[in-house]
Amino acid sequence: MANAMIGGVIDQYQIPFSNWSLTMYITQAMMILLYSTVFTGLLSIPLWYFFLGESDEQGK
Repeated sequence: MANAMIGGVIDQYQIPFSNWSLTMYITQAMMILLYSTVFTGLLSIPLWYFFLGESDEQGK
């Protein structure tokens, strides 16, 4: 994901990685952190149900 985001910025704006300002580094790092957290959370929901199951009060 990080490679796609950073590569997209380099391709879109034609700014080499070595010429980025500090603000661009911080912005990209925050976007990568946010997107990684969201996708990790969304993809963990099926595993959560698979391993923990649903609580069934009537099945006791």
